[in-house]
Amino acid sequence: MKPNKEKIDFLNANTHHLVTDYEADGETCGEVMVRLTPSVEDTLKAVGIDETWIALNRVELNDGGHGIDLTYAGFRKCGAVWWHPDHGFMTHRYE
Repeated sequence: MKPNKEKIDFLNANTHHLVTDYEADGETCGEVMVRLTPSVEDTLKAVGIDETWIALNRVELNDGGHGIDLTYAGFRKCGAVWWHPDHGFMTHRYE
């Protein structure tokens, strides 16, 4: 999928400040976790994620809330090529 800058910018604007944990080592990005809130859910739906996917992929947090990994949305639905802790999902590889 070709990077969709508009979708990537939208996803970052609505979720990047909410990132609670990530697994990215400079070579791979395996996980970008956020707390699942109604606004995050609305953002995911706006970039093409459906309610079933959200329900099947949310994880329970220690406090009883739920979290969700944004990598599928960023890479598969928005076409991002990389994620960086300072910049979020990106249309190009950060060097």
